[in-house]
Amino acid sequence: MKKTLILLLAIAMTLSLMACGSPSATQNDPPENSQTLTVPPRDTEPATTQPETTPGNTTPDVDPSVEPISEWEYSIAGGPQTPIPAYVIIRGYNGSDTHIEIPAMLEDAPVKTIADRAFMRNTSIVNVIIPEGVTKIERQAFKECTSLVSITLPESLQIIDSEAFMDCTSLTSITIPESVERIEEHAFANCASLSEIIIPENANRDSLKISGRAFINTAFSEEIQNMLRERIYLHLEF
Repeated sequence: MKKTLILLLAIAMTLSLMACGSPSATQNDPPENSQTLTVPPRDTEPATTQPETTPGNTTPDVDPSVEPISEWEYSIAGGPQTPIPAYVIIRGYNGSDTHIEIPAMLEDAPVKTIADRAFMRNTSIVNVIIPEGVTKIERQAFKECTSLVSITLPESLQIIDSEAFMDCTSLTSITIPESVERIEEHAFANCASLSEIIIPENANRDSLKISGRAFINTAFSEEIQNMLRERIYLHLEF
């Protein structure tokens, strides 16, 4: 009996050892015919590719031959939303030139007005050329420009407003175009060096209205004073 039990125990131990030594399937082993899939890591946002630039040309969309007009301060009036075409009003000058020529066009619109006080107290400018197309020089536009020696007025000019050239003490001569209709109060007052004025031959009191004190405290000779009084306005004061 004992021999039989010992024999059974030996057989059982042998079977147990054989079971431990053989490979067994685990939960993590893939099925026999399965495919292994590799999931790539999550991509980050794609890098932005910067456009290639050429040294010295960081703004390829800008025409290098066109220079911005930064020396002029101006505004544009009129335009598509109004009954009048667009035009430019010059409001200031930031340049350093002493001899300046105001542009006739800005942003494809004609310059028509020199605004009030546009050049007031600019003591650097010596000569100014106002382009054709300008119809009005507004109040005090060139007042106290004490270095201004000469100014060229266009044939399109109609109105020289009050005090436009007042206290321009270096101005020596002025030519009034035939187109001018009005010269307002104190327009050239206190221009102590102004000794010459040229007006159109056909100018008279009907075509040209001059305020009585437009030329007060100028250096006009008695001959010029009498001519202006006779042809334009009897009560002009000098």
